[in-house]
Parts: sequence; structure tokens; C-alpha cells
Amino acid sequence: MREARSNILGHFLREGAGKFREGPLGRGASSDSRVIHTPRVGDTQTIEHTFTLDEVRKFADASGDRGIQHVDTDSQGRLMVHGLLLGTLPTILGGRMNFLAREITLEFLRPVFTGEPIRCDVVLTQWEPTGDRILVAAEWSCVNREQATVMRGRASGAIRTVVPPA
Repeated sequence: MREARSNILGHFLREGAGKFREGPLGRGASSDSRVIHTPRVGDTQTIEHTFTLDEVRKFADASGDRGIQHVDTDSQGRLMVHGLLLGTLPTILGGRMNFLAREITLEFLRPVFTGEPIRCDVVLTQWEPTGDRILVAAEWSCVNREQATVMRGRASGAIRTVVPPA
């Protein structure tokens, strides 16, 4: 069963990866991949996404969390988005930097439902090069279309600057 879940989650992540829309790249950033931007404390990146019924159902299968709120639609035809699925939004940006998380804290303030646009603003709070790694920390706040905060959190960890031999 564990292997099946891993395969489903891998498929889910591969299939869902292109559906997220990034907002502004942050202070001094450029969409031109040839321009190198060294992140600075205070830089902000935004990611936006509207979760679908299919995404929530796939996550329920992959995670095994099949609570009724995640598998049976409400009177408006919506499913409640899993908290950990919502928590993937800010981690997308960390993944693009090869960020290795040491600690992640998520605080869920309001439920999120399929079809509801969510915007997460992620602010860099630490960028500290130290030898073979860069210590990194960030905080985020995610809001719905009414600008109500649905989740906030923070993460800390590192980015390796020297990859050990295999």
C-alpha cells in the first residue's frame, strides 16, 4: 500500500506541477533565466492556485486522508482542501531553490474549498551563506478572494552550495 501511495503522490505532483501560477518575482528579480538574482531578506514571491475536485481526490488517495469533507461534496458541489495539500503552495517556491526544510510550521485559520482562488505571499526572512550551505528562512500568508487569511506559516532550513559526492 505504501508503494502505491508513493506512486500516486508522484503522479499527482508531476501532473499538478504545471497548474500553479506564479505572481510577481520579487524585488530585483527577472523572468529572464539568464539574469541571476541573489535573494535578499525581504524579497517576496507570490504563488496563486485554485484547487480542483480532481486534485483533492488524488491527494486523498495518495495520503490516505479520506475524511468525509475531502471525498463528499457539499451542497455547492465543493470539497474541502486538505490542510497539507494547501500547505504545498509555499513549498513549491522552496523546491525550486533546492531548499532542504528543517522545520515547517503551518497555521490553518479558515477552510479552503475547491474552486476558491488562493494567493500565498512568501517573504524571505533569512539568507545567510555559511561555508557549504546557505541558511534560509521564510514566512508566508495565504488569502482567499475576500482577502481573508486562510493559512500562515514559516519554514527554516538550508540550501547546499556543495553537493557531497555520490
